[in-house]
Amino acid sequence: MSDDRKRAYNALLTLLDDDSIQKKQKVDVSSEPTPSTETTHEAVEGYEDVVGEEDNVEEEEIDIQVEDDNEGDKQDPFELHFAHPKDFDEPTKWSSKHVTTLPKLGSRSLIQIPENIDSSNFSEDQDYTQLKEQQVLSKVKHRLHASFKGVNPEYSDLQLQFASPLLKYNDVLITNRDFTNTDEYLNMTVLHMLNHVYKTRDRVLKNNSTKNEVKEDLDEFRDQGFSRPKALVILPTRNTAYDFVSKVHQISGLRQMEQQKRFKEKFKAKSSDFSTKPDDFKDLFAGNTNEAFCLGIKFTRQAIKLYTSFYASDLIIASPLGLRLVMEGNKDGNSDFLSSIEMCIVDRMDAIAMQSWTNIKFIFERLNIIPRNMNDCDFSRVREWYLDNKAKYLRQNILMTQYLTPEMLSLFNKYCLNVSGKFRSRFNMDAVNLKMHIHQKFQRINPTSLKNDSQTRLKFFTNSLLPSLLKQAEPEGILLVAPNYTDFVVLRNYLERNDFSYVSMSEYSTPSQIGRGRTFFANKKAQIMLYSARLHHYRRYGIKGTRTVVFYGLPDNPEFYTEITRFLGRTVIDLQIDPDLLHVHALYSKWDALKLERIVGSKRVGQFIEGVSDTYELY
Repeated sequence: MSDDRKRAYNALLTLLDDDSIQKKQKVDVSSEPTPSTETTHEAVEGYEDVVGEEDNVEEEEIDIQVEDDNEGDKQDPFELHFAHPKDFDEPTKWSSKHVTTLPKLGSRSLIQIPENIDSSNFSEDQDYTQLKEQQVLSKVKHRLHASFKGVNPEYSDLQLQFASPLLKYNDVLITNRDFTNTDEYLNMTVLHMLNHVYKTRDRVLKNNSTKNEVKEDLDEFRDQGFSRPKALVILPTRNTAYDFVSKVHQISGLRQMEQQKRFKEKFKAKSSDFSTKPDDFKDLFAGNTNEAFCLGIKFTRQAIKLYTSFYASDLIIASPLGLRLVMEGNKDGNSDFLSSIEMCIVDRMDAIAMQSWTNIKFIFERLNIIPRNMNDCDFSRVREWYLDNKAKYLRQNILMTQYLTPEMLSLFNKYCLNVSGKFRSRFNMDAVNLKMHIHQKFQRINPTSLKNDSQTRLKFFTNSLLPSLLKQAEPEGILLVAPNYTDFVVLRNYLERNDFSYVSMSEYSTPSQIGRGRTFFANKKAQIMLYSARLHHYRRYGIKGTRTVVFYGLPDNPEFYTEITRFLGRTVIDLQIDPDLLHVHALYSKWDALKLERIVGSKRVGQFIEGVSDTYELY
């Protein structure tokens, strides 16, 4: 790894640690901050346990009476999808149909079904309608009923609609997951995950006992994968992991959880004073915001065991960065412990996208690969579809985000290939509510291809937009918002080469650089402030002195558009000037349709993308 890339990564760690100050480093435009396994993998919380020796894997078998509820029920989704699936070919072509019967998940939702496979073989219920409480409970282990009711006394309509694709073991992509519905989504997700883990372990333990009596290998004993972990949960911060594990503990029905003290010390922290920040910021950045962790969890009949070796765990909870560092940091550099993941949950994908999307792609590329080392594998117990390398077609992926990006959709299309179907929530979008009247000018650029988008955007900005802004009667107070770090570097280099009066603030700027830049801009000592959307994600600053906002590219998060545009409202109040003198300029292309729809609304987006004019104005 180059020195520039190492410095870039360390700069990101500086941003996440207010107590640490480093000098700003210049990063090449072609590079993206990536983790350095040479210096950081051993700092991942849980690393020493993950790579340690396995504990006594089968100790929970002693004196355990295994439940038989749902056992042998041919209509149970677990039986159809995992225990006894019919043989199938690799899905090749997918057909889509609209789902309008689950309005809480979106009136424009889609279900995708592989055309060359009969999906009814994997789920008896092909209707997508709101379930009743009893329908949910009939698919769940009895020992989870009481504990779940204690956590979730009443089912909401959203939960009962979410349960429809969830309990079918469909792949699910939820695009309205925010701080207002955290409990609704996570309670159902944790219940479903625990139900799967419990059914898997109960089947294994029961067959262990029966097999010892029969003394021969039978197909009915094929109940396992190559390795023990069955569920993988990917989360952005240690605090989100703490909250998730707390829900697991509450819903599991198990009173005892080992190593709670260590877990709380490493994952829980007192929140900073965010009284002036938006509610979504307070929710995401509460507590411990460290982004490097991994945690193995094992379930016995008596307790939940934390910090177990991955190979002895039922559940793995990790951040994208932490899991990647673990995989690259172990002596073999392999991902064998991910070979038998049957449920992959990624929550708060929008926050993860602000960290590094390359890490999440790195993980999905390594799920359900036949392991290199199978010395401890009992092949007489491995299910046929594992041996046939078809596990990735049965793995259920549950992806939840506040908003959808092209990168997320690409991940869903490329790595989520569930033969039972793929459900994607879609909503009609309203335009953002600025709560003020401001002149907004949307300028469409028309590159010949996606590859030429950056070049066309820069050319329009440098040749047309920026010169016109500098000819204004009062050209100060231009806030130039870069949607990503690559664009930030391109713009910074251009402004520097041409000796513009500017300051810049990015996620790699030190506190002193940020403070000085804000002061210079507010006092008109710099005409332009170059501002990174990623920095806004982590800090949510208010920028004084803003007279013109230029979105070089639209932000993925529509709240950022609203918050940054409202800087103009503060200028109106502070300087007592006419709002008609203040403007917003936003550049977009047809490849920004998802972002644009969240800002201008579903009714307008078609005209903005395909209309005859290249310029549209809102007030």
